[in-house]
Amino acid sequence: MLRNLLIATACCAAVIAGGCTAAPARPPRRPAPQERGDRELRVSREGDRVRIVDGAGRALYDQRELGLSSARNNREAVVPAVEVVARPDGMDLVYTYTNDRSHERPLADMRVGALLMPDSLIMQDANMRGGEDVRISHDERPTIAYTYPSNIYSPVYVLRDDELAVGVSVMYPLMEYRHDVQFRLASAKPGLVRGEARGWVLDLRMSTQEGDTTGKGWVSYPAAIAPGESRVYTVAVRFTERPTEWVRTLLPYREYFRARYGGVQYDRRDGPILGYPTGSAQHITPRNPYGFRSEKLRPDVHGFGPIVEHMLSPKGWPEVMVVKPTGQYFKNQGWNYPFLFASPLESTTQFRTAFDRRTGLASLPSRGKELALWWGRALQVATEWDPETCETLDPGNPDHRARARRELEAAARLGATTIGLDAFSHTILPVWESYAWLSDLRREFPQFHFIVEPMACDVLHTLAPTWLRGWDEDRDHLRSPEDVYRFSGPHRLADFLLPGHECILAMRYQALRTQFGIPETQERVDADAARFASWGFRPEIFTTLDLSRNVRAARSWLSTVPADLQIPEREWREGAERPRAEASAGW
Repeated sequence: MLRNLLIATACCAAVIAGGCTAAPARPPRRPAPQERGDRELRVSREGDRVRIVDGAGRALYDQRELGLSSARNNREAVVPAVEVVARPDGMDLVYTYTNDRSHERPLADMRVGALLMPDSLIMQDANMRGGEDVRISHDERPTIAYTYPSNIYSPVYVLRDDELAVGVSVMYPLMEYRHDVQFRLASAKPGLVRGEARGWVLDLRMSTQEGDTTGKGWVSYPAAIAPGESRVYTVAVRFTERPTEWVRTLLPYREYFRARYGGVQYDRRDGPILGYPTGSAQHITPRNPYGFRSEKLRPDVHGFGPIVEHMLSPKGWPEVMVVKPTGQYFKNQGWNYPFLFASPLESTTQFRTAFDRRTGLASLPSRGKELALWWGRALQVATEWDPETCETLDPGNPDHRARARRELEAAARLGATTIGLDAFSHTILPVWESYAWLSDLRREFPQFHFIVEPMACDVLHTLAPTWLRGWDEDRDHLRSPEDVYRFSGPHRLADFLLPGHECILAMRYQALRTQFGIPETQERVDADAARFASWGFRPEIFTTLDLSRNVRAARSWLSTVPADLQIPEREWREGAERPRAEASAGW
């Protein structure tokens, strides 16, 4: 076990005079599992210089003259007091920000580093792929920026080589503080410490630098603090000599996350899904304004009987996800997929056949298929078909709520059991508002299994499964057929934080056909479905072919998470202090 700690720390806890003091973002005191056999670490601090050295004298971390925070020349930024707390396998940096002025002010950045790792190493991609290996180096990829919660799953960053892994995680109450944190990794300046590795610096940017017009490092929801307010953030830095078990470095974050948000709050489904789009943009013409996939399958002309028979023809798929059930917009195609995904089916005699329990979409449940429907632009309200503009959904707007209810009530009459929430994105409606909205939808329509797209952050993933695009069609990225596949293994961050979670991994084969001349075959469909399921994903495949294998999504967390760190099954849905999200206006 790591032992024999030495810390010299200048604790600068802020004294708050009046105002509102937020609950500290410190990890819970319940001890996390400890490692055995790792090196002894010594943590020391002299002024703003912090060093971590192992028992053999190797420096793992050196703050050098970088400073523990950076205002980036913004005189208005609140500079924090920083406490350094030694831990057996690293340290915590506890940042306290206090605004002692009479107006709102931005927060200075937090800074971690230099992390004295080699010039070439592996970054565990915390983006949508959930911890896959990404090779980086000072020469080829010297600067990498991800922002939580918009495009990384959790506020964590992990680097490793063959001998060591280091993980950095930020603990703060997202739903209360209501802002992004950008993780910006960059090469340290060479030669600052003679005889030591060049190293890497991780800036945790809290706001966009004043006067930045380049868009680089832009923070969509910056951190600002009100007069008299004080906030606390904890940055955990952890090391392990088991680099392939790098999740060990994220134990402080998991303890904090589950204490605050709990586990999954839905029943996991594990079966495969047939993806069925009713058409595409290339099908939209003046003669086919809804863009249905062929003349003979047009429900606006022939009713839903022919297209339902077509979607039922592939065998072996227990669930069918119908994308664009009402077709597409003709004039204003930029607003596709339609928000009005179900209610327009009541508008004409032909469309109303969707509700026919013998031949329409409503017949699928009685014919042995679960019906799933894709709700286009679920956070952008259209007040009419083919709109010139859409409004960002406001959960407090009674009209918006009524329009959303109308769509879901129509979907319920069709017998749908799953609703995919298209473009349910933090960039459209921030998570601290969309979380409350999704909670409302779950309460009002408990018969629906909601799925969030794009990849949800960890907090949102507690409420609903999430959908991931498993294919790449960008020609600049495609050098071989293997490049079409965006995933190569399980979502290890979701496995670590939320055992019992559900993720859907979708695949289509257009790029394989057009870029490499590879046909879509029964063998490939079966193999892909089985492979995705073995990684813990529910496979959704857009195909007209059968599924001849009985596949089920594996419980991947039983193999990706070290046995001593696995959460017992009785705690997968464990409750916790729930985030104080925006109050619901009620239906």
